[in-house]
Amino acid sequence: MRRFGIISTSLWRSRRFRALSTDLARLTYIYLHTSPHGNSVGAYVIPPELAALDMRRGPDDVRDAIRELAECRLIRHDPDEELIQIINFFRFNSPGSRKQLAGPLSIVRESLPMSPVKDTTACDLVIAMHARAMTWDKTVEARGAFLHDAASLVQDLHLNELIVSPEIGLGIDLQIALSEDLLIDLPIQRHYQRHYQQTDTQTDTDTQTQTQTQTERGSGGEVPPSAPPSPPAMGSRSGRKPPEDVRHMIAEIAAKSTGPR
Repeated sequence: MRRFGIISTSLWRSRRFRALSTDLARLTYIYLHTSPHGNSVGAYVIPPELAALDMRRGPDDVRDAIRELAECRLIRHDPDEELIQIINFFRFNSPGSRKQLAGPLSIVRESLPMSPVKDTTACDLVIAMHARAMTWDKTVEARGAFLHDAASLVQDLHLNELIVSPEIGLGIDLQIALSEDLLIDLPIQRHYQRHYQQTDTQTDTDTQTQTQTQTERGSGGEVPPSAPPSPPAMGSRSGRKPPEDVRHMIAEIAAKSTGPR
């Protein structure tokens, strides 16, 4: 039997928690954190009838509360297996040593029923193990053990696809860090390709738009840029043709200069 559970005081500022429609939904969420049937991974089988008995509420009302908690993304729930996982459980309950890690690893590997909720719990444990390992110096023995056990969990439970999926919601930087630090192959390449394709497409679009704007200037309200003058002819100030009257004067002066002296 679990002897205690940790709940952060920030719960009362949580928008998801405050958005719950009933006091029973809020009570059920607190119950799931402090239930004597809970464990060190925040994921366990709990029939609604048993939770209702502990809270002295009707089973149907508790089922509705659990359904709302799942819809608000405070928990993940597999009703067929009656398996519940508290989302972000490891934020305040992360294993801090190899001794503390033994229990969560055993629960995820052996105690939880086969379920998508089991897999998401395993992914969250891997992420928590990696985060804890990164707080230790490379000379700390537990660091290598945590990373090794995290990599083994990904490979043994075939979590490579799930851990980089939108369901887990990791940023691309953390996906890369997991792949490099755990020495495992995660399918993040397509995220790169999608990112670069979007970037290249946007660049091509911007270039095309800029070229089109320069070409179409003058058809709207903008004045087209004037063409630069031709290089000045030898001995003159500009390559532009002088006005007609100036050309006439130049011709007269030329005629006089070539006549008899």
